[in-house]
Amino acid sequence: MIVDYNSGKMSIDLSDQFSSYGSCLRKTVKWYRKVAVEVILGTAIVNAHFLNKLTTGNSMSIIQFRESIVKQLLGPQEILDEEFEAEGVRNKRIRKHAFKRIPGSSRIGRKYCRGCYEKKSKGQIPKSCVRKVTTYCDDCEGKPRFCLDCFNTAHKIN
Repeated sequence: MIVDYNSGKMSIDLSDQFSSYGSCLRKTVKWYRKVAVEVILGTAIVNAHFLNKLTTGNSMSIIQFRESIVKQLLGPQEILDEEFEAEGVRNKRIRKHAFKRIPGSSRIGRKYCRGCYEKKSKGQIPKSCVRKVTTYCDDCEGKPRFCLDCFNTAHKIN
């Protein structure tokens, strides 16, 4: 009887083990939410990983499988270049705007944020509110400096 129990319980133990890898649960979440997330997401992802392995023969780990699911759910993070749309170019170029930090000392590399500086020029904010930043957009022409708020405003998807 014990051997039958252990053989039947083995797949459940393996499923619980896989669902514990890379778990998204945190201590601050209430217990009933943890149960719902663990049962719905954890078990569903483990089952999908198992079916993916059977059908495709792909030997990716459960953590890589979770990451690929998240990337597919987020979709492409691409923004169409508005300059090419305005000019009516048939083959629109797709750009990925990257928010990057300048390496090195932040005291030396700080410059005014372009978005905040334009707001100051228009009289919307005082000069004391213009931020000095070490972050920039890697794909924009001239690699302008942006704070996070101005970067999101300048690169929002319409």
